[in-house]
Amino acid sequence: MKKSALVVVIAAAALFCFSQTLLSEDKKPATGEELFNKLCSACHPNGGNVFKANKTLSKADMQANNVKTAADIVNLMRNPGPFMAKFDKETISDKDAMMIAEFVLQKYNK
Repeated sequence: MKKSALVVVIAAAALFCFSQTLLSEDKKPATGEELFNKLCSACHPNGGNVFKANKTLSKADMQANNVKTAADIVNLMRNPGPFMAKFDKETISDKDAMMIAEFVLQKYNK
């Protein structure tokens, strides 16, 4: 095989392998629950709060702290108080933050 043909074959094989890697990494988007479990559950296990017992994700505590809507939750994620990690837009997109907020309301705010 000529050297130029060998280079083409190697390049084609590398491109094929790279494209297969990209396709295998192309997973379905994470759900709000998956994102919550990954980013929030360490401090909010089962909707609790390991740092501030009066700031759980329960409906009563959230209402007492004036957190009533998904937008309120996203705002709190973006501008947290003491002891809470800040999740800015570089850390988590608006779409993913809203998915987490909607999951919290659905799961814990009953």
